[in-house]
Amino acid sequence: MTSERRKLFDTPGSYRLAFSGALLFYALIQLKVAPEYLSAFRLPDIDDEMRLVMVRDLLAGQGWSDMVQYRALPPDGLPMHWSRLVDLPLAALTVLFSRFTDQMTALQITAAIWPVALFVLYLSIIGRTMVSAIGYAQASFSVMAAAATPSVASTFFALGRVDHHNLQIVCMTAALALILRSGNPVRRGMAAGLISAFSLAVGLETIVFFALLGVVLSLAYVFDRPGSVEKLGGYGFALGLFAPLFFVLQTAPQDWTVARCDQLSPITLALTTLAAGFALLLARLRHRVRSRTMRFGLVAVLGAAMFAVLWPGLAPCREGSFSTLPPEVAETIRAGISESLSLSRMFVLSPPTAIQAVLPYLVLAGALILYLLSGANRRRLALTLLAFVLLAVAGMFYQIRTILWGHPALPMGFGIVMVWMLAADWKGVRWGRPLSATAVFVLVLFPSIPVWAGFETFARGGARGDGGRAGVAPVKRSCTDPSEIARLNGLPPSGILAPLDFGTKLLLYTHHSVFALPYHRRPEAYVNGTLAFYGDEAGLAAKMDETGADYVMVCAGMTYASADSIGSMLARGERPDGLERIMEAGDLTVFKRKEN
Repeated sequence: MTSERRKLFDTPGSYRLAFSGALLFYALIQLKVAPEYLSAFRLPDIDDEMRLVMVRDLLAGQGWSDMVQYRALPPDGLPMHWSRLVDLPLAALTVLFSRFTDQMTALQITAAIWPVALFVLYLSIIGRTMVSAIGYAQASFSVMAAAATPSVASTFFALGRVDHHNLQIVCMTAALALILRSGNPVRRGMAAGLISAFSLAVGLETIVFFALLGVVLSLAYVFDRPGSVEKLGGYGFALGLFAPLFFVLQTAPQDWTVARCDQLSPITLALTTLAAGFALLLARLRHRVRSRTMRFGLVAVLGAAMFAVLWPGLAPCREGSFSTLPPEVAETIRAGISESLSLSRMFVLSPPTAIQAVLPYLVLAGALILYLLSGANRRRLALTLLAFVLLAVAGMFYQIRTILWGHPALPMGFGIVMVWMLAADWKGVRWGRPLSATAVFVLVLFPSIPVWAGFETFARGGARGDGGRAGVAPVKRSCTDPSEIARLNGLPPSGILAPLDFGTKLLLYTHHSVFALPYHRRPEAYVNGTLAFYGDEAGLAAKMDETGADYVMVCAGMTYASADSIGSMLARGERPDGLERIMEAGDLTVFKRKEN
């Protein structure tokens, strides 16, 4: 790279310009993906709707450790596996804005501000880490990549995203940044352990990420990197200390001995406690184990012992949080939620979607490997980032949702690769540098362009990939209009049996109770929202008797499993002998049983 070009990119001013550009790009994405948010309060996902319902119930006086949604599957309610640690700041913001407006508007403002604030924090952590670790040029490309990376601005940090995934991305990024940065190893290690414990309390989706963080620190200890043992000891100590504290803070005393696979529980605490003991023992023996071979042997022996102790106790959780459910129910859940699908299954259902998810990580992994083979500087940094990029790829073959494991590392790895490519000596091949840099830029940050262009060409040859599943169609947008759903408040508070997609919407926008929700703590919540509409009239009637539902609601024009199902008949406007239509709200139709 020439001195003029280096001066252009590798300066504080250039970094500030890139940071501002990243914020502008993020804002433009919000104008595209959430045009109706401020006017219609249409949230991106059912988890966001459920989060606001839980926040509203907390403000209405529901107990801190009482995580039951009582308007779902009444009278017992639906236990939720979420954390009040996320509800707390959202509730505080809602209280603040409620001083100036009504509560629903306050929730709407809160749900707009929260993801924006988290995105700015995410961007700042990445930028500061790269400035400190390698330079302004790499930091500039990194923050631009953080804003442009597929699914970041448009999905995880979109307006209205108040579920916990964006907060976990910030936690993973902060913990990784603390490990990557030098200086104050004990303090940085302890801060990373504290953040890891907090993230695990929020949700266990990140547990593999933080396990790999521990592996990286252990390998740094094996190779005797400066400050590695102090950082490892601090990380383990804080993880072992704060995980139980967060557990006690958010868990009701009567549940302290209940083993759970979907949230912080004695099973997870056994893991964090043993990890803390592992790290502290290595730190204790630092002066007795001096050679690399001995350190590797010690890590291997202790790691194997920890694995042997934990493995039997992890048996109920090895296949994820659905492993304790009946197999047919677990399969219904996995098939019905796109983020629970594996990459290979997603590829069968929608090749463009699957390729667009994994392509950026594969391309960046290849570029980082070339960077390492080139003998360039800061190979340890690149190698660490490569490990987390590959972790995301591996995770997607289990569930596509693990793509979030790569969001901390992908922008930083992109920054390193782009600066290296622009500065590389291509030995007389003048077109090599711009061509390779352009290819990486497009394939990592905008994979939809070549993927969809190529797939359209392929599809014209006879292939199709509409992403649909047999018997399942996307819900009509008109049926999810909050203003239309709110019209159901004209009915007295009642119990409504509706397809799976409507449960959280009815809870948020109406005063009614529901019997179908896509949450696994009570498997019948899935069955009520699927099989009840896939069968015949007798099956639906039996489900109404079982749940005590007052009404049945469907979306007009939809097909539920097959054209002959009771749900599809109701959606076509056909009225079985036992039901009568009582209300229409746009394309929503409500039925009740005929009076005898």
